[in-house]
Amino acid sequence: MQTRSKFQQLLPLVLLASVFLASADTKPITLLSAGSTFIYPILAKWCKEYRNLHPDVQISYDPVGSSRGVARTLGGKVDFGGSDGPLTDEQIRHAQRKIVHVPVVLGAVVPSYNLPGVAREVRFTPAALAGIFLPFGLFGPTKFLAEKAIGAVVSASVKLMVL
Repeated sequence: MQTRSKFQQLLPLVLLASVFLASADTKPITLLSAGSTFIYPILAKWCKEYRNLHPDVQISYDPVGSSRGVARTLGGKVDFGGSDGPLTDEQIRHAQRKIVHVPVVLGAVVPSYNLPGVAREVRFTPAALAGIFLPFGLFGPTKFLAEKAIGAVVSASVKLMVL
């Protein structure tokens, strides 16, 4: 019968202790994030899958909308934010931390309309679509440019209001 050396006898205990001590020093990582509701379904799935692979990492995403996510990100309240559009240079200059844009999803936007009294098909020109959607033509000071772009496509006799 062959006897094991003291080292061989203690090796399993030393390995077990080192694993225990290493895991005791490892603290869970929590990342807070907020923003776009559009990306939430896929981001929730990605977070779940990542957690399955890395149980020590918790990623919390609050789908509060792009503008609130941007505000929280710029204010340093979250680790990352989701937005349907990139930040402006001005926003980046005032950020509490360095901002890096990382495109994660791509979505399509389809213009639809309900115009009583307009019997023909409305064909949006590239210029009209640009006037409606870029930069976020339906929001803020460029809203009336969007109305003008749609009106030019439909007819001068139809009164439009972007809601």
